[in-house]
Amino acid sequence: MKKKFLPLICFALAIITTATVYILFVDGLFQSPIKWLSLTFVLLAEISLLAKTVFGKKAIILNSQIFVGIAYLAVVAILSIIYINATDPKIKPFIAIHLILLFLLTALDLSILYAQKRTDESDAKLATNQSIFSDLCALCDNMIVETNSDALKKELSSLSESLRFSDNSSLTGGEAEITLKLEDLKQKIASSEATEEDALLSNVKEINDLLRIRNNNIKQIKRGFLNYGK
Repeated sequence: MKKKFLPLICFALAIITTATVYILFVDGLFQSPIKWLSLTFVLLAEISLLAKTVFGKKAIILNSQIFVGIAYLAVVAILSIIYINATDPKIKPFIAIHLILLFLLTALDLSILYAQKRTDESDAKLATNQSIFSDLCALCDNMIVETNSDALKKELSSLSESLRFSDNSSLTGGEAEITLKLEDLKQKIASSEATEEDALLSNVKEINDLLRIRNNNIKQIKRGFLNYGK
């Protein structure tokens, strides 16, 4: 909470300073529409920048919006100086320019928000995918501990390594089948005897084949040949 009070105080001082400078150094401030409109637009730019600084939540989007806000404030301030010192300023072009600037500011802010939303969705999707593969690796590692067969330990270790190095940026739907096969294998290992080793090894090979097919499909997705809608 304290972190938000500091920018509030700083911007409050900036707004008060801006208003004071206009009142002291701009003659006939409230008699000339151009002059008080200039002050109004400068104060709006400062308030807009204040809102972005205080209420911005994401570091990337906050930095981008603050940069845009500072640029907008600088342009508004320059226009204000030019029009206040102009010999015969026209109010309609002045207002039109500021409306265009407000439109551009809004468009840029919305574009930044949209880009951040897409980034958040992509990050959430990647986190989900990574969680799925992390669970698959943990399942494999548990079976390595549970089994007494050296051959099975070796194959499961190889499968676990393959899972860890599989591309988890997208899903194909094959992950669900791999999960079911691994859970079935875990149950078999928990109740198996040494004579069933060949059958268990065959199950591991089947899972490896499914993983290989899944990884090939991921490559096809990346090349644009397949689309699973994930």
